[in-house]
Amino acid sequence: MFYQWFVKVLERMDGRKLAAMTAAASESSVTERTLRNWLGNSTEPDPLAMAALRTSGRAALAARLDSHGWPAEQRDAMLADLDACPGTVSAMVVTLQNGATHYPAALQLAREIDLLDLRLDEYRKTRDLRGLVDVLLSTPWIDDAHLTDPQDDAWSALSVRRHLDKAQAWEDLHHPLALLVFNVQHQLLATLDLEFCAGYLGVFAPTPIFHGLLPRLAPGIDTATGCQIPIARDMFHYPVRRLLDTMACMRVRRSDGKWPHAMPSVKDFERRLELAGRPDLARDVVKWRNGRRFTTAQFIGTWESLYDDLPEPQQPPAPLAMMYAAAVFSQLFVAGSREQRTLSFVSPDPAIYRHWWDIQRNALATGSTPLQFGSEVWMPGFL
Repeated sequence: MFYQWFVKVLERMDGRKLAAMTAAASESSVTERTLRNWLGNSTEPDPLAMAALRTSGRAALAARLDSHGWPAEQRDAMLADLDACPGTVSAMVVTLQNGATHYPAALQLAREIDLLDLRLDEYRKTRDLRGLVDVLLSTPWIDDAHLTDPQDDAWSALSVRRHLDKAQAWEDLHHPLALLVFNVQHQLLATLDLEFCAGYLGVFAPTPIFHGLLPRLAPGIDTATGCQIPIARDMFHYPVRRLLDTMACMRVRRSDGKWPHAMPSVKDFERRLELAGRPDLARDVVKWRNGRRFTTAQFIGTWESLYDDLPEPQQPPAPLAMMYAAAVFSQLFVAGSREQRTLSFVSPDPAIYRHWWDIQRNALATGSTPLQFGSEVWMPGFL
């Protein structure tokens, strides 16, 4: 349940299907076709091949971390964390770490999600609907907030629990399970947001950073009148566009010691990439802003190019957590294809994400090691 959804986010970030990216990491120890058959349950995975796949994947990741200058101690710590992961969600959170920047609360939640998914998968395989429902309703960390539809009052936590109790067919579980995945994803993202703000952005006051990556219509467009809105240039602000704008503002602040008074121009952004010797990235900036798929590799390349003129010790590591947030919001709210001219998005209620951020802030504030924040204001005037 959770696994399938998180794989879609991972594929969006990588730009390839899971079988293709796994085959590439395996260095030809397992073919893409074989992996597709395994994932599609057409054939059973071979234990020896799986072992070789884990070994080659681990070596490929170690080599990538080395190429980005990770100290051996931090590299080995990340690999050890990955070895301890029970599933895809926790492994994804581990890979979002930036050397000394860790996300323990997000990782713990991700592990809980993975462990729950493994239990639910056992009941799915045996077609035990009642057993699956009982696990959902008895899992300690799933509470009313996870089972409440923030967009439909008819689906309160009480009504969802009653619906699950009365479920007779797998189809009866579709909406409650989709609702659970939606809320759990927001919970994980909000937890990561808080730890990212306290760790990577430690000088800033507690702020829902990822809130600024939600898709929206351009400011000033009136949707309240009910009239048809004419399509205009720069009308749709997709998560990737908002991510690129945030990156540009962060770079100006690094240079000037303060936030810009106006959003940096796309031309200036492209010029920085060209001066860093990456005209290939500069050519795609406008396309990314308008909805073309933006991968993690392109994000890292763009980030590093923006800071290419600084001495290496002063170059901040790419904030992968922000890339992940943009990918999650794209998966949740953006549909269609730019190339096929079917791209669109649902404009989400920002209060939904803020609601989960408030819940997680309160939860982390009362934990054994409360997060510490600074006092500076994050991107005033732009969010």
